[in-house]
Amino acid sequence: MVAVLVGCVDRGSASSGSGGGSGDATSAVDGATEPADGSGADGTSCVGDADCDDGLACNGVEVCDAGVCSQGADPCPNPDAEHCDVTCGESGQGAQCNVVAHDDDGDAHGDLACVAASGDDCNDDDAAIFPGAEEICDGLDNDCDELVDIEDGLELFGSALIVEDGLTRPALAYSPRDATYALSYFSDEGWRFASFELDQTPRAGPVPFPSMGPGGFPVYLEALGTGFGAVYRTSEEPRVLEFLPIDADGNFGSASTISEGGSRYTAQQLEGGGVGAVWQSEGSAPAIGFVGDDLVPLETVELSVPGGGTFPRISRSGGVTAVGFDGATLILHLFAGDFSSPSTVDLGVDPDGLVSGNFGMGPMGSGFGLAYGISAFPRPDRHIEYVEYEPDGTLRCGPIVLADGEHAVFADMDTDGSTAVILAAVDEQWVLFRVGDNCEPIGGSVRIESTPYLESGEVVINESGFGIASLLSDDPSDRRVSFRALGPNLCDAPVGL
Repeated sequence: MVAVLVGCVDRGSASSGSGGGSGDATSAVDGATEPADGSGADGTSCVGDADCDDGLACNGVEVCDAGVCSQGADPCPNPDAEHCDVTCGESGQGAQCNVVAHDDDGDAHGDLACVAASGDDCNDDDAAIFPGAEEICDGLDNDCDELVDIEDGLELFGSALIVEDGLTRPALAYSPRDATYALSYFSDEGWRFASFELDQTPRAGPVPFPSMGPGGFPVYLEALGTGFGAVYRTSEEPRVLEFLPIDADGNFGSASTISEGGSRYTAQQLEGGGVGAVWQSEGSAPAIGFVGDDLVPLETVELSVPGGGTFPRISRSGGVTAVGFDGATLILHLFAGDFSSPSTVDLGVDPDGLVSGNFGMGPMGSGFGLAYGISAFPRPDRHIEYVEYEPDGTLRCGPIVLADGEHAVFADMDTDGSTAVILAAVDEQWVLFRVGDNCEPIGGSVRIESTPYLESGEVVINESGFGIASLLSDDPSDRRVSFRALGPNLCDAPVGL
């Protein structure tokens, strides 16, 4: 689009400012009017402004300044030289200014950033991007409608793999060394381990976990430099908390005891490598322990935390270790160095409002992101929130509400330092939310699967894209675990295929 603006008038014959008369005659040269004596318009001498008028509007209104003609101001200044072009045309009314949006990529659509000319190209550096272009799966807004990929109607990549029926508590991890996903789950025959290639082809298993008979104790499955590691509580007396290394082909190493007891526990892969575990037994203080990428158990530290708590979570960012507890309230403890004198943050969430007592956290920027589902009373008013904190416990942003309604339950969260991915059950659908730095939502919600009667699932973000394991159930007697691997834009194949 061309914007037309009429500028200043600079036209017509002018007489000398010395008093007029026949001595002031002028001559026409190329349509301009010059003083007959040659002074004025040539910029050498003048008496008045009229002596300087060359009869052209596009070079501005000339003025006489101390006997010398000065060029006039540009009647068509460019409002945005980076995104707009401006031309000037002579008219009977003066300068006619034409503003045109840049079309640097030659797709016949002007730069949207040129506001004065109402361009409509949201990316003037790419000829394949313009209004009306085909939307393709590349993480870009190809048709300039402010919607990207899945948001703009593209389908999820591939289809889900139903692993096995009669299951519960799926846990998922990804090994970048092996480009392999590992899945653990509880079936009618006990706990099972299975691994999958990026195209969802089974690589190993399902094989039974050792020391894990019937029982509902959760398995936390995380990636290590050597493959995978599982943290779980044994089902036989005396019950202990164990760490078990597993390679991508389903071969189990030797289990090592982390702690006796540990009735409430969690484990998480940590920034910088290794796995951290937090546990608490009845009548004892919470404790934290680590296993390095070399599988060597590291130090165990008893934590002195106000109020203790249940449902612990753990994360690490920039040398600060965060441990969250659902205790008297949802509390975040931030430890540095020797784990003494933690900074304590009360998130102000009454644990009675936490749906299933569940929340997740991970490193975001230099701090931490947290997501959780809460239920106001009286029900059914539920919603899922996300918030970020600095390493010293200062609130960075949020909380923001990701979903609300009669059925909105948080399941799991994973982060890669700049993006948080939240898996939730909303209105009988498994839904994925993505959040960027400073609590900025990335697009809208993405439906993954249907019929999440029981809200149990995990999400993993990695360099290949996303992995999702979710429990599907129309009723408690009909359970099945779904696994799917997606590319970084959700509609594309995992990187590496």
